[in-house]
Amino acid sequence: MDDDRLKVAYAVLGKDDPDAVTLADGMVQSISGELGVKGFTLSRVQRFAWYDLWVNWDATDQQKREVLTAGAALFDALGLDRYASVLRSSEIPVIIAAHRRSYKEGLEAFQRAYVTSGIDPPDLEGLEWGDIMGGQENAAQSAVGLALEHAMDEGRMTPGERGWKTTAKAITAEVVDSAHPEIPGQSWRSVIVTERIENSLRMLEDRSPELQKLMSGIANRLLSPLPPPTDLELHLAPAAWFLEYVGVGAKMTGAGFLPTAMVSDGADRFGWDKGWSDDPPKKESDSRELGALHQLLLDAGAVRHRKGLIARTSVGTKMLEDPEYAWRTIAASLTPQQWLSSVAQVYTLLLLDGESDTEILCDRSRTILTEFGYRFGDEPPGKFDVRSAWRHVSEPLDVLDGYTESGRYPSRRYTLSPFGEATLLERLRLDATGPMRHP
Repeated sequence: MDDDRLKVAYAVLGKDDPDAVTLADGMVQSISGELGVKGFTLSRVQRFAWYDLWVNWDATDQQKREVLTAGAALFDALGLDRYASVLRSSEIPVIIAAHRRSYKEGLEAFQRAYVTSGIDPPDLEGLEWGDIMGGQENAAQSAVGLALEHAMDEGRMTPGERGWKTTAKAITAEVVDSAHPEIPGQSWRSVIVTERIENSLRMLEDRSPELQKLMSGIANRLLSPLPPPTDLELHLAPAAWFLEYVGVGAKMTGAGFLPTAMVSDGADRFGWDKGWSDDPPKKESDSRELGALHQLLLDAGAVRHRKGLIARTSVGTKMLEDPEYAWRTIAASLTPQQWLSSVAQVYTLLLLDGESDTEILCDRSRTILTEFGYRFGDEPPGKFDVRSAWRHVSEPLDVLDGYTESGRYPSRRYTLSPFGEATLLERLRLDATGPMRHP
């Protein structure tokens, strides 16, 4: 049936311009191959017209324009008006000019047009699409793109009109959480998560067999979001106090630190001292705990600095209203940089494997991270580099009673609380199941 449709369309096209058939067939092969008409989707047509033709085809710009003209005429003959309009769209001259300037500008122009068209599946809470995708994730995106296209055809969603982005998210979520067509008992979302974990394990196998072995031991625990700890509000009390205190705006000191009254209030409530003495802190720099909490909430986007004030954001307000959201946000914000994330991953896996000695943890982490390929300049990471990175993660966790440290230096030991273990494991899960990005 589809082959017959193409033959008829080619015949119509060839009456006026025989060469156009060859050009249009080249487009068909590029977009859908042997699938023919069945393989046409709005997503594929847009990628061809706005990206593939200009990046991957060995032809002059004039020849490429002729392909678009012939392709649009073929779609007219097939009665596929939406696809014909893509090949004649006003975005084409802008995208051509961008591709002429550089690959980067051409890619950016394509991405802008693609997102604006409404066919690009939006990110969801708990699922961001990767720049690099496995087969299942790519298939899921195609399924969502087809559902979005059908919604446009049916008039349920018109890109650019009020509320279209909300509708696109709802359609995306419906598809992603629907049953996978080939794997019983699984949704598209659960299959994507499994695929990402498997890809992470494969990558680790090539770069660090020891880390891969440690990760394999807990991989099943990462398949679903962890349930929040039972004593959540108790552990989050310092963060909740901080967010309540700053409210819509608290004046910072001239040097850019938290107000001294806030420092005193925190010390009184939570028993913070200077660390080197039992005296209560008088300024933020006197309190390791307050400084770590301040940085954590900045990294989480829960507070912001502006014009000498520190104020709570909408994220911070939601954290106050929803303890589970606060906990997951904090777990996600412990490692704002890739190096910190890698150090936290290794420490977490070693701690969960039963290692607790601080010196051994540092030494084993350094060995694994060196094996993984990390370098500072031409040198592998040193103990100071590893300890500093772990301190960035462990200090806010300490403020929230995530672990205790005992024994005498240098052989001190970590003991994770249930809250600390759950938080580090959730942080690890986010890394293992998160989207793959271009370096």
